[in-house]
Amino acid sequence: RMAMEKLSSKHVQRAMDFFSHDQTFKTLASEDQATLARACSVQVFGRGEQILREGEVGDWMFIVIEGTVQTVDRFGNQAVKKP
Repeated sequence: RMAMEKLSSKHVQRAMDFFSHDQTFKTLASEDQATLARACSVQVFGRGEQILREGEVGDWMFIVIEGTVQTVDRFGNQAVKKP
């Protein structure tokens, strides 16, 4: 349990660091950034692994903090995104 709390605290801080420097999120009050950071979860995806499909309905968003993401739309248009 203690290891999980430390891991969680580490990831919350990493999210907070991201929010405080990102053009979109830095305008949020620090309390709102903290609330959002605590709601985040860490997910690791392998190279070439599909994360989601265009048009898929969901109640989540992804924030890429490390690595790259390639997007491909239904017409085959591609773009590579980096943090």
